[in-house]
Amino acid sequence: PIDQSQATLLARSQDAVRHARVHRDRGDVETAAYLYAHALEWLETAEARAGLAWTLAYAGRLDEAARECRRAVLAEPDDGRACNDLGVYLMQSGEDEQALVCLEQAAAAKINPDRHFPWYNMGRIHERRGEARLAQDCYYEAVRLAPDFVAAERALERVRRKSA
Repeated sequence: PIDQSQATLLARSQDAVRHARVHRDRGDVETAAYLYAHALEWLETAEARAGLAWTLAYAGRLDEAARECRRAVLAEPDDGRACNDLGVYLMQSGEDEQALVCLEQAAAAKINPDRHFPWYNMGRIHERRGEARLAQDCYYEAVRLAPDFVAAERALERVRRKSA
């Protein structure tokens, strides 16, 4: 059970994160970054850390983004969304082996409503490495988990065509 002061901090943090997402979606990355950082002043959450990481990655600061995602994973180890984001930042930095480890953790995490993303991202790595069968398997799983995921459908078809 959390006490009243913790509940207040949680509510303030969640409110700041909600506003940050609105600004992020509008393309106002600077305000979003400020609000994510502000949310962290109230309470350490994986969502706020991962949001801040996204703003850093958007600015091309992948090392800092990866560091924030690692902190997000430490804050809430059962939430796979930050593991997926970390995997993407590592992939973008050319660190495929570490990225695959993170993405596998994201796919297996207890909490991950977006479980199709790590499968898609693993497929991207395998495809880039010329591992068509592994890429196809990953893309297939992404489509199975999210049948309307157009990017994964296209990637699956692309790999199938190349393999035929």
